[in-house]
Amino acid sequence: DTGRFSFPNANEEAFVIAHGLVSAGARPSEIANRVYDERTLASRLLLGRALSALKIDSSGKIAWACLYEEDFRKAGTEETEGIIDQMRSVQGISVAVLFSIDGKDVHVSLRSKAGKADVAQVALKFGGGGHREAAGCSIPGPIEAAVERIISEVKAALEAR
Repeated sequence: DTGRFSFPNANEEAFVIAHGLVSAGARPSEIANRVYDERTLASRLLLGRALSALKIDSSGKIAWACLYEEDFRKAGTEETEGIIDQMRSVQGISVAVLFSIDGKDVHVSLRSKAGKADVAQVALKFGGGGHREAAGCSIPGPIEAAVERIISEVKAALEAR
């Protein structure tokens, strides 16, 4: 996962692999369209629910949203792919966090803009993992307590930079 060749792992090896794929007949624009641009209507409805619930901390650097079972039911999907990237794209945001109910646990997705915070370290504190710009974990609910704990750690990670 190179995040459209924008994450630190978009290194020489990744480009050599991409070159090999193109040489073998892969069509980059077609692949990019399928991976990044084609979404179901239901997933766009869920995106709307997430963006309408978006919160931003007092520093203006952390954005987060919570998706509840009702949101998934009303949208007609549990497909969250790309939602957090839309949250992170808000001007001034360094870290985006998406919280979603997963049974009794809260699934947490974290994304950081390059060099702003190591979200993998945040996720590791809660038994998760990932890399500097993209990570995740699951923690026991309720969701309000999860938000408080995670956002506190994200603030600390931003201050550590």
